[in-house]
This record gives sequence, C-alpha cells and structure tokens, in this order.
Amino acid sequence: MNDIKAMLSYVNVDDREEWVSAGMAVHSHVGDAGFVVWDDWSRLGRSYKEQSARAVWRSFKSGHGITIRTLAKIARERGYTGEISQKLWVAPVRNPNEDKAIIQRQQSAAREASNIIKQCHHEKGFPYLEYKGLGHVTGLVKDEVLYVPMRINQAIVGIQQIQKNGDKKFLFGQKTSGASFEIGNGDLNIFCEGYATGLTAYEIASKFARVKVHVCFSDHNMRKIASERGCGIVIADNDVSGAGEKAARLTGLKYWLSDTVGNDLNDDWCKSKMKTVLNLQRFIMMNK
Repeated sequence: MNDIKAMLSYVNVDDREEWVSAGMAVHSHVGDAGFVVWDDWSRLGRSYKEQSARAVWRSFKSGHGITIRTLAKIARERGYTGEISQKLWVAPVRNPNEDKAIIQRQQSAAREASNIIKQCHHEKGFPYLEYKGLGHVTGLVKDEVLYVPMRINQAIVGIQQIQKNGDKKFLFGQKTSGASFEIGNGDLNIFCEGYATGLTAYEIASKFARVKVHVCFSDHNMRKIASERGCGIVIADNDVSGAGEKAARLTGLKYWLSDTVGNDLNDDWCKSKMKTVLNLQRFIMMNK
C-alpha cells in the first residue's frame, strides 16, 4: 500500500478524470481493501463528499481496462521518481484496451450529457445562483438541478451538475481535461475556474470590454486551457492551499486574485459590488 499512497500523492485529486482513474486503478489491484487509501487521498480534494466518493467507488467493476499500471504511469508523468515494484510498473507504452475503455466511457458520457441538455428548460432564479447574487441569470435546469454544458471545440463532452445547495459533480467517465463553458464572444479571453465566478466576471467586464469568459471547472484545467490559448487574463481563486494562484502563475498570463484568502471573485462581489467592480475594471484596463 505504501507504493500506492506515494503514487496517489502525485495525482491531481481535483481533476475528475484522474481521480476516477486512480480509484479504478487501486480497486483493480486490491479490491475493496483499497477504498480507505483512495478515500483518505480523495479527502484532499476541494469538492470532496464522502457519500459521492463511496458511490463512485461502488461503481467500479473489473475489466474496465484501468489497472494499477495506469496509476503508476500518471504518477511518473506528474514527476514521481520513487521506487515502484516491478509488478506494478511497465514501460509507458499505451495499452490499447485501456485507451479503448476510456474512450468508450467518454463517448457514453457525452451522449448522456447531450440528452440531458436537450431535456433542460431555461430558468431564472435557481437557488444556487440566487445565493451567488446571480438570480437574474438564465440557466439550464432539469428536475431541480442546474446543468452547465462542458464543450471541447463546440462539441459537448460532459456537464457539471449543480444542486440547489451548491453541491457539484460530473458525469461518470466524462472527459473534463480541456473542456470549458464559454460566455460571450469577444476578443479578450478571461479564464477562471467556477461557473459563478465566470458569470460574475462577465457581468462586470462585458460592461466596458468585448470579452469571452472560459469557465474551466478546476485550477488544473484552467492552467491547461489558458496556457494553450496563450493570451488573455486569468481570474484565480484565492484558495487557502494556494492552488488557484499557483495555476494562474504557471499560465504565464496576468492574473487577478482576491485580497481575501478563501475568496473568489464572486465572494468579493457579493460582499462589496462597487469595490469589486472597480478593482476588476482597473485590472482589466491595465492588462488587456
């Protein structure tokens, strides 16, 4: 188990795909005995919910193409240099069956996401958005759940599901890396993590600039998408862990950060609209 614990420490627990893949890898190797190790590591995630973690673990089945070698490969790619038992590690050669299984799950999730979006209706005043000061925003709602489409090159690959109380989750197996939700069609790119933050950024910036806001759903994904675009600005969450600022800094782009640890743009906006508007306007005008 020590090898597994060490490798897990190098995996991005906030990246849904990596989190699920790591769980499948542990499950395939030691079965239910591995839940405690995977769950302890999962608790480091910012959106961790014990009930959700247990449900995801119960969904793992054998024969899905993910093995402990998958975890070893991810850990190596993330910089792990520790010893790995030869029983676990093989040269990083693509496993066709593993790739096929991942692609099949992603395709299935994309189809499910598209079907859900088709069944949604447009609604204002969703409780989560009301709480965020954005009750006037029209969202996609079905069965009292808010859905945010996630796209890559305009194609839907998944969705973020937001409950009334703000709990969030993605579809099992969906592709999240490189996926985003865009607001606006301007020429100034703004990258951020959360949906409420993105809506707030657009609310403020669109009053004086032509912007396109990219909601990236995690700091890891924000770094990836912003780095690939290579132009624009980043609005980072001021996490206690510093993960948001670190991701923003690694994009190489100018970034805005709340003065208050633990806050994001929406938190500042809800607390003091005028001050936040002026601060963000000044930042954008200086860096666009």
